[in-house]
Amino acid sequence: MNASIDPATTKTPNTRRLNRWIILALVLVFVAPWVAAFLWQPSGYINNGDLIEPARPLADIDIATIDGQPLSLQDLDAKWSLVYFSTDCPRRCEEILYTMRQVRLAQSKNAKRVRSVLIVSEPDNARTRLQSLADVMVLTASPAALREITQIFTLPAGDPFSTERVYLVDPLGNLMMSYSSDIDPSKMRKDLVRLLKVSQVG
Repeated sequence: MNASIDPATTKTPNTRRLNRWIILALVLVFVAPWVAAFLWQPSGYINNGDLIEPARPLADIDIATIDGQPLSLQDLDAKWSLVYFSTDCPRRCEEILYTMRQVRLAQSKNAKRVRSVLIVSEPDNARTRLQSLADVMVLTASPAALREITQIFTLPAGDPFSTERVYLVDPLGNLMMSYSSDIDPSKMRKDLVRLLKVSQVG
């Protein structure tokens, strides 16, 4: 007596190839826009920011809001984040945060996909002047944690507390680009417009 064979468990080579193509197609649907955001260069387009290659993933480092809510550095995901570092945010820091805010708001309907982040090393000195920055995520950490974070964001130009650079972190939690603080804001805006248009992440 021949044993019965379940057709559902028997796959021909053609079926296996079809399944592989289906899986590949699904991967491309979700990954292609993200890959394009990094690799596709429209004719004549050059990034205005300094691309960080390879992108640096943010580590699981304890950090907190200035009000004491515990977070991880990896929580800087889900949105595009413009990140700036300062000791206690003096006047120059406020000017840069204003520029970051204008760049974010210039994204119009996509502004909600972008956030401004300030990381301070002396939160007690900064607390009073930062009360008016309702649309900025202000973070701080212990000295040891700040050293780890500083290492991630340190570039050939120097460490983030001394170079006055604005950093771009993608929605997957990767440090991918940086800008000189004196860059024309319209150039930063153009980079973000392109990234938000090409990528549906965040």
